[in-house]
Amino acid sequence: MRVLVLYSSYLGTKKASYYDDWLDAFERCDQIDCEAHNIVPSYLKVSNPSKFGDKKTPDLRMKTSAYEIFYRTYSWFYTKYLKFLNKNHVLWDLSKIRTCDLIVLLHSTNADSVLALSALENRLKDRKGKLLVLVGNEYCLMPEKISFIQNVEADFIGSQLPRHAADWLYSDCRKSSVLMTPHALNESVYRSLQRPEERRIGIGFIGDRYGLAIGDIERTEMIEYFGRNDFGQGITKDIRMGRKLRLPRDAYVGFLNSIRGTIGAESGTYYLEKTDRTQKRVEAFLSYHPQATFKDVYDRFFRDYASPRNGKAISSRHFEAIGTNTCQILLEGRYNDILKADVHYISLKKDFSNIADVVNRFKDKDYCGSMVEQTREYILDCHTFKHRILDIVTETFS
Repeated sequence: MRVLVLYSSYLGTKKASYYDDWLDAFERCDQIDCEAHNIVPSYLKVSNPSKFGDKKTPDLRMKTSAYEIFYRTYSWFYTKYLKFLNKNHVLWDLSKIRTCDLIVLLHSTNADSVLALSALENRLKDRKGKLLVLVGNEYCLMPEKISFIQNVEADFIGSQLPRHAADWLYSDCRKSSVLMTPHALNESVYRSLQRPEERRIGIGFIGDRYGLAIGDIERTEMIEYFGRNDFGQGITKDIRMGRKLRLPRDAYVGFLNSIRGTIGAESGTYYLEKTDRTQKRVEAFLSYHPQATFKDVYDRFFRDYASPRNGKAISSRHFEAIGTNTCQILLEGRYNDILKADVHYISLKKDFSNIADVVNRFKDKDYCGSMVEQTREYILDCHTFKHRILDIVTETFS
């Protein structure tokens, strides 16, 4: 089977390690003849003007800034330049689209922008083989992503969401079948380099601070709680949260191998939308009121939200910790029903009411050691990227 894998690698993607994990998995798969191509110039940042404003809500139009003007202009020139590169086959030979049995668009092609895919839309629609779109960041730019999927009549949509959320989100893509493609473990990269009991740090975390537009700050409050509290002798901490704090893949592997445990929660939003309406309204509000608190945002946009759709999901971060035998303390949740509370991680209630029990169990090195070993074996048995790729091959050609 000939598989064409398309991805976007450019300034700004180097710290999103799961992009590389998916690409590695396809290229290593022995069951397919894989050819991969970067569809954007690696030396330029991709931007997308669709992130600015919301014309349907004139009362909350995004306040125009120099940043917006620059990126709208930049996007116009970028689109022209990209079309020129594609027309002259500078980046890669686009004729390969018509010769493959399966075309896979990795998450990096659409997670933060659909600009590069828009330049390929006509070519992809004229394909002969099947098309699978792996959707990244399924809480933003959804109108653009859904429209693209409909326009190219994608055969399959690969979603990281739980089944109930994915089926609802893509229900208007009637010519596409939804496949469950949650995150997985890249066991060749995320592995234990030092025994947990020999690691110098007790609890560690390095990561970005989520924006207020997702509708909750549970993860932020948890990380801040662990950062400001002392949990007694033997639990040293290295907790860092802020803007653009993600580490490149190799550096993050090293960090995980320096800590016994890490903290976290499900990714995504409780307020999944096909339209991005609330998210854009929040961003517009914050453009006028940058000092607004989460309570200000919640009271205005989320407190009376009717029938919210839960789009919370397991994250790549959870598998990365598992691969390195790093114990996880996670907020209670579903985690795509892959991880089970107090079996694969130590579960912390959202009100922190069981924190004493959580800390006591984390201090028990035998308990944690047994948990991380059993969890890693379980994930190696059925939730590695090799499993995901084989499932994709089976489902797309069954």
